[in-house]
Amino acid sequence: MAQARTAIRPYAAVSRMWTKTAGMTARNIRVTVTLCVVLICGSFAAAAVLLTTQRGFLPLYMYLIFGPALCGAWLAVIFVHEFERRAKATESVRALLATPSADAKLLIRLADAERRAVEAERSKSEFIAHMSHEMRTPLNAVIGFSEVIEQGFFGSVGHPKYVEYARDIGAAGRDLHGKIGDILEFANVEAGRFPVTPGRIELAEIAGNCVNEFAGRAFSRRITLDMAVSPETQAVGDALAVQRILGNLLSNALNYTPEGGHVRVDVRSDAGAAVVRVRDTGYGFSQAEARQVGEAFARFDRPGAVTGTGLGLAIAMSLARRMGGAVRLGGAPGRGTSAELRLRRP
Repeated sequence: MAQARTAIRPYAAVSRMWTKTAGMTARNIRVTVTLCVVLICGSFAAAAVLLTTQRGFLPLYMYLIFGPALCGAWLAVIFVHEFERRAKATESVRALLATPSADAKLLIRLADAERRAVEAERSKSEFIAHMSHEMRTPLNAVIGFSEVIEQGFFGSVGHPKYVEYARDIGAAGRDLHGKIGDILEFANVEAGRFPVTPGRIELAEIAGNCVNEFAGRAFSRRITLDMAVSPETQAVGDALAVQRILGNLLSNALNYTPEGGHVRVDVRSDAGAAVVRVRDTGYGFSQAEARQVGEAFARFDRPGAVTGTGLGLAIAMSLARRMGGAVRLGGAPGRGTSAELRLRRP
């Protein structure tokens, strides 16, 4: 045991010396020394085999030269890399020390504040995503059991009021499930986990599918929903993201338009951009509300309208930015709202 410890001491001394001079970690030192030993031993082993068999691809002296040369080259590359890394760090420290004390303190505080803000935003997104997922799981059970009670799968519940209560529980559960889904989607969009792959898309086709999807809802509320398409409506974007954006814009237009109103979707080209505009004859926005449009959880109460989580426009704007486009809103109180999605043309 004493001999083993004595044999390790030179290796540890070399490791400490190299760590002080080049700033390398102990693991890097061990890997480097091991590789050098393997190369040197391999060169001498090849030389021994050559002497034994009296044949080989290279002369004997080439093995004895290439082994140490390769070890030296390997060490030179590692040391140069480490010295350059330490030189950059030293230069940064010198620049910071040369900065006036007040400015240096301000820079340090700004860097620390930025780091804390990034960590807080990441923690918030992870918390929202985790809690939304945990809440959706028991909600599925609540909705399922309420439907079982409402439809009487295992027999009559005894009193008609119980069926009515089960129906109300199921409706409230589905509404809450949808709102939690919006929160989870917003958290995924903000965290960059919503997949967006821009490519060549046909805006007219996507807008037509969205209009057909909301046609029944518009008919039930006696709202006229129509669409106008101009030629050359190709754009660069993600089909699913565009469909989600247009779905949010149409949903808001139908929610805030009273019965007997009109919602129109226009697809056209404008100044090198492909544009989809959704206009309605609803209540519009006031100047104070216009400054909050697009913010997360911003909701506007309207008579006869059912407000959601206030995340539809926030999700739409975030997805549009990720595709290199934009969502623009306009309107006035009592004169309706105009929402416009602009994307790059191919």
